[in-house]
Amino acid sequence: MRDPHAAVAPLVWRFGPAVPTVALLMASACAAGDLYGHPGTQPRIAMIVVGVAAVCVAVAALRMALVVDDDGIAVRFLGRVSWIPWAEVQAIGLADVRGSETIRIIRVDETQVDVPPSLLQPVWPTSKPRATARLRGVLSQITEVRKPWL
Repeated sequence: MRDPHAAVAPLVWRFGPAVPTVALLMASACAAGDLYGHPGTQPRIAMIVVGVAAVCVAVAALRMALVVDDDGIAVRFLGRVSWIPWAEVQAIGLADVRGSETIRIIRVDETQVDVPPSLLQPVWPTSKPRATARLRGVLSQITEVRKPWL
């Protein structure tokens, strides 16, 4: 059992480096095709749309994160951050959000914060039991950090 007064290194979950890397490579390929390939109008517009979408995916992947430390939980979305101190956390559990399981944090005032499913679900195809086991592992790590506050 760990000392409840000892500082714990923050636990951080975010997309792996492959997601933004592949997205930026795709955007670069689209830009190169537009600049050097001299495509027609429709292919040029299609490559611009795909390139902009790839940059948006890369920015979202670099921005989103789940951080758990001694003070509480921070869920960083694309445009906002939800900071929840441990004193305001009523419960943490698994929930189904848009057909995908994720972690749901319920505050004392009964409001809920769902961690984006894409942040915690495996990037590569895997079976549902393995994905659920991975989520349960993340949940147990969060609960271990929270124990001194219970």
